[in-house]
Amino acid sequence: MSGDGSMLPVVRKSNLLIESICKATTNEKRVVIMGASKVRKDDPVGQTYSFHLSEIKKYSGVQNKRFYKDLAEAIVSIKRRDLWLKQESGRFELTNWFSWIDYDEKTLTLKFRFDQSVHEFLTVLGENFTTYLVSNAISLNKAQYITLFELLKSYQYKGNGKKFYREIEIDYLSERLNLSETGYDKFYDIKRFIIEPAVKAINECTDIFIYKVDYIKTGRKYTAISFYCEPSDQIRIALDTQSEKPLPQVEDEQEEDEKQIDLVEFIDEKEKELDAIKAELLKHGIITSVAEKFLHDFSTDQIQKNIEYTLEQKAKGKVSDLARYLHDAITNNYAKSWKPQKTEPQKKPSDVSKKAAQEKDREAERLLNKEQQELERAIAFFEKFDEVTQVSILDEVEQKLTKMEKVRFSIARKANMAHKERTYAFHFKQVLTEKGFEVIQ
Repeated sequence: MSGDGSMLPVVRKSNLLIESICKATTNEKRVVIMGASKVRKDDPVGQTYSFHLSEIKKYSGVQNKRFYKDLAEAIVSIKRRDLWLKQESGRFELTNWFSWIDYDEKTLTLKFRFDQSVHEFLTVLGENFTTYLVSNAISLNKAQYITLFELLKSYQYKGNGKKFYREIEIDYLSERLNLSETGYDKFYDIKRFIIEPAVKAINECTDIFIYKVDYIKTGRKYTAISFYCEPSDQIRIALDTQSEKPLPQVEDEQEEDEKQIDLVEFIDEKEKELDAIKAELLKHGIITSVAEKFLHDFSTDQIQKNIEYTLEQKAKGKVSDLARYLHDAITNNYAKSWKPQKTEPQKKPSDVSKKAAQEKDREAERLLNKEQQELERAIAFFEKFDEVTQVSILDEVEQKLTKMEKVRFSIARKANMAHKERTYAFHFKQVLTEKGFEVIQ
């Protein structure tokens, strides 16, 4: 039961439907799962069902202000998705999930009818079928995690309520998880960025616990993965107590929008501050990659203070190589206990020194413009990826950030702006390069 005493919705699927193939996104899978939970054993083919999008939001735990818009887009796209439906003979039949849909964007209500073949796999279950809580699957935040959960859950009956395992060939798993479109072609990357996070998510969010994973080799090549599982007492329950068909909470969303605007403004101000410090570093001879590393590794206060300290030492005639000294000063924090001295008014610079200063300013501006062009190309390249690959890339960028940066990054990510922020450009381009994507020409 849920927190308010009502029964939690469940999904019952023929195992053949679970073994079928569909290249669906996370939200598309959530729409299908919520739709499947409405089907009952004796329902006639062609029956019309409906649900409110807040039901998905309730069990997903997603608070993104765009979530309803994202779900609306998923409704349209899942209608067009090919579903390769596995038959008892082992052959696959090409069909679609839905034969008809009608979405009311004002009431946020979806009405739909499943394709006849799909409907039969939801009602005529036979001996091999799988039952699970909607909340378990919908709470998983990646399509691959949902698919792996279903594949493992379909074998739980073999454990008779105790431990069970499933060995899955990597080629088979790759096809079901649609790994060819994730950008990962090496086994190590698939293990690190798909399998391991999926296991962690399933353990945290569902009623099965994966306590061991074995990677099986045939010769020098990994060919299969064994997942050792056991039932878990954990049940994902939504904390709110919404009714079956709640109305959209307009005031809450409006309040959330206002908060989001404040956060975005904060990010903009922070970005301007970092750009100004970076421009100053470039002006004093620090190259772009080193300047970006400094902004990542050190606080803005430390960088700014050491710039001032270095310039003071130069004015005293103690610095011959400004860029080298500034580099060492920031790295070793020469200015840690330094207090700036009051300086005499500087003499009017000569035309030669004016020209040199203007040239430095132009060079710094040129480098910043070049960097902006590179970032724009990287953004365009990134936006061509599917949702799964984009999420994976952003996850890797986040791993490279400091704790404070992760806070700002999380805010930008919720606003779907993280990949556009110059603050994270260095790591963003670095991750793309590490994956072998030559985005900077």
